[in-house]
Amino acid sequence: MISVAFLTGLFSSLHCLGMCGPIALAIPSPSGDRFRFVSSRLLYNFGRITTYALLGAIIGLLGIGIQFGGLQQVLSITLGLAILIGAFLSISVEQKLLQVKALDRALLKLRRSMSRLLARQGQPAHFGLGLLNGLLPCGFVYLALSGALLAGNSLDSAVYMMTFGLGTLPMMFGISLLSGKGQALLKKRYRPILNGFIIVFGCFLLLRGMGLGIPFLSPELGPIGDSVAGCN
Repeated sequence: MISVAFLTGLFSSLHCLGMCGPIALAIPSPSGDRFRFVSSRLLYNFGRITTYALLGAIIGLLGIGIQFGGLQQVLSITLGLAILIGAFLSISVEQKLLQVKALDRALLKLRRSMSRLLARQGQPAHFGLGLLNGLLPCGFVYLALSGALLAGNSLDSAVYMMTFGLGTLPMMFGISLLSGKGQALLKKRYRPILNGFIIVFGCFLLLRGMGLGIPFLSPELGPIGDSVAGCN
């Protein structure tokens, strides 16, 4: 499923144009210093990837309990159906979360902390900005975490999320070098592809949970208590 993680990151980076693109563009760097300009944006992105890996390690602890409880098959089908329903009904996970007042207040504090880091010079601040950026509400991060949960342990889940983050790197680093108009053009052009990928990923989880005996796509699971075959 590592290839799935990378592709999820690659396509989901288009979704990040609206929220993360302006942050990447706002990273300060000394005028005329090309090395600092590039390194600051790379550190910002590696900060995001570090947070994704840590989230993966945490979600992997839940995955261990699910493996022992024999719930991976049920979880895979449930997640697949939820993703498909959300895609067809155009449900925004981010907007739903912001309706929870406690989460909205936490997000406000997070953004204030990010604003303070943006005002600072220095590479540690840029890396810290990326760390916090990885905590921003993002439906595609949650989509990736749903896949990481099926890995079954913290290490594999962390690797899954790190690979997801590396998948976002080419686009996110590239758009940090673009103007706002360039970002808007990409976002408009690739939105249909993005929606299609969400549907494909939902179908993948659904088929995987069914255990139809199709190698990689839907491996045979046997009894429901068995672990998910071929997840690594």
